[in-house]
Amino acid sequence: MNLPVVLRTAAQADLLAARAWYENQRTGLGTTFAKMVGELIGRIAARPFLHRPRVGGATTGSYAQTP
Repeated sequence: MNLPVVLRTAAQADLLAARAWYENQRTGLGTTFAKMVGELIGRIAARPFLHRPRVGGATTGSYAQTP
């Protein structure tokens, strides 16, 4: 079952800023970061009940490795 994942405006802005920061560190790293975030969002959408909401209703997930 895939449920829609909604990113709040502030979260979208944070992700764009993080992607830009990673890209400034090394060419292509921002793209790698964005791909990893997309994969994580896909996993949350596919299995939403494995990822418990936090205070304020935000759902978190983790990735074994960061760029």
